[in-house]
Amino acid sequence: MDAVKYIKEKQRMCNSFVLCKGCEIDYMLKVKAMPGSCINFFCENPEKAVFIVEKWSAEHPAKTRKSEFLKMFPNARILYINDNKVIDILPCAIDKDLRKSNCDNKITCSECKLNYWLAEVE
Repeated sequence: MDAVKYIKEKQRMCNSFVLCKGCEIDYMLKVKAMPGSCINFFCENPEKAVFIVEKWSAEHPAKTRKSEFLKMFPNARILYINDNKVIDILPCAIDKDLRKSNCDNKITCSECKLNYWLAEVE
């Protein structure tokens, strides 16, 4: 996991817990009586922190438009763009407002598909 992805996934992990309840780091700090705070843990145990975030990330993949669409239409055609798998449907075919905002701004169809299908959703 590269540094940018680690930071994003760490933030997503932290946002998923209410008052840190259920977080493995919070568990280690409280139950195992490790001194310091969460921030200290990340600074003093970088290898363990990265391991915890990577493990959590693998167990809790982000919901994207693509993942939700594929739940309903698992046989949708997939296209590879820059090593990313996206659904081979133009976003403007689903949302007519995107045609004006993206096509008029000279965003390529490939860029539009990447942005649309890989966007996180609730």
